[in-house]
Amino acid sequence: NPSPQPDMADFLPASRREREEMVAELQQFVADLSQPWQGVVRHLLLSEAFLPQFASAPAARGFHHAFIGGLLEHTLSMTRLAVYLADSYPYVNKDLLVAGALLHDMGKVIEYETAAGFSFTDDGRLVGHIVRAITMIEKAAAELGTLSAEQLRHLVHLVASHHGKQEWGSPVVPKTLEAVILHQIDLLDSRSEERRVGKEGR
Repeated sequence: NPSPQPDMADFLPASRREREEMVAELQQFVADLSQPWQGVVRHLLLSEAFLPQFASAPAARGFHHAFIGGLLEHTLSMTRLAVYLADSYPYVNKDLLVAGALLHDMGKVIEYETAAGFSFTDDGRLVGHIVRAITMIEKAAAELGTLSAEQLRHLVHLVASHHGKQEWGSPVVPKTLEAVILHQIDLLDSRSEERRVGKEGR
């Protein structure tokens, strides 16, 4: 029998939050989505094969949330902000924005490996997490057939533009209200974490 995989949180920097607590919060955010968004996000994030990887991945090699569980912690923080802002501005498409927050960095599961510290995979070096997430979303949408072409296009735009600037890695700049908000949330959460780490000397 193959040896069980070690929990890399025992060897590498890890989130201070309990993984089970974060997974429960993720599941609640998904459950709160309306259809067809809930079905697509559930299919992508909560599958038996993907969820354990998503819950343990870092959000970066350095800078912000560079620790085991960092991707999930960053995703949840952004989603809480997305919900708050969508409730504050009722003209925002809440389900679209929240789905974008939940899915925007999912490609980082494939971009990074943690077997020997945090490093790029071949896919991370050659494709990158934005393009990879878009291909995963489009594949899921084709399999489920529940999103309209317009809904899919807007969701893909959120993922494609969330870095905000082409020189920061976005294929396109934000051109919709939800995309502008998602970029600002991403910037706020990542910069806040960078400052916290610098202040605490994590």
